[in-house]
Amino acid sequence: MAVMLSPTAVLLVGPLVLGIPHVLSELRVLSRRVQINRVTLCWVLAPLVLLILLRVGEKSGMERSSGSDVVLGCAAMLAAAIARPGDSTDRIGRALIVVGISALALYDTRLTTLLLAHLHNLIALLFLFLWSRSMRGVRAVALLGGMVLAAGTLSLAARPSEPSAFIWSLQQSLAPGLSADLGYWLVLMYAFAQLIHYIVWLVWIPAVEPAAGTHGSRSGGAFIAALMIVAMGLPMLAAIESPIALRDQYLALSSFHGWLELTVLAYCGMRDHAA
Repeated sequence: MAVMLSPTAVLLVGPLVLGIPHVLSELRVLSRRVQINRVTLCWVLAPLVLLILLRVGEKSGMERSSGSDVVLGCAAMLAAAIARPGDSTDRIGRALIVVGISALALYDTRLTTLLLAHLHNLIALLFLFLWSRSMRGVRAVALLGGMVLAAGTLSLAARPSEPSAFIWSLQQSLAPGLSADLGYWLVLMYAFAQLIHYIVWLVWIPAVEPAAGTHGSRSGGAFIAALMIVAMGLPMLAAIESPIALRDQYLALSSFHGWLELTVLAYCGMRDHAA
């Protein structure tokens, strides 16, 4: 609980220590779970590859549209919805749902980016419930109840009279326009959700993962992992002298993985995920 009560520990040290390992774990699990041929994989992932390349270019001084992540993320979701094998009615239905979601997302790309930053931490829980029969029913209720109780306990933490510059900057980016007290509370909730996100991808989901080779292919995960290591590793070396700058580099270059999770949901739907 002491760690949870320190958003600095979770939001600064967490990405530096657990960031890349949890993304690699996610890629490994998704590549085994999702059955997709290589040609389809390439064109579904093309917008996300471009998203990564634009982020790398931005770090090298190139200009990048502020809404490019949302545009490319929605493009990947739409490609996935169309590419999913099935009858025409199923594919059109999925595509229309994605088009509707995309229209809302593109209406205000800044708000969409902010909402995804908060909500993507919880998508891992959705995958956990869909993939693990043992996490449904009473256990699911117990887990969610425990999380709500922990979050309620955190909400009682008093805001420091003089938050650090790091926490203040987080309030400005994660809770723009909110009061100081409400902004600090939202940062605490974000830190708690991010901690759960790391635990789910590094511990809980691998524990319920099927035996290697029973689903999907490793090629997709290996391809994205290799691309990510090259694309993220080299730019991050330039910021290694500053932990905060290094964290910011990681968050910018790993922004694709929230959209990747939504793309997987668009491709598989809800029922097709069930273990």
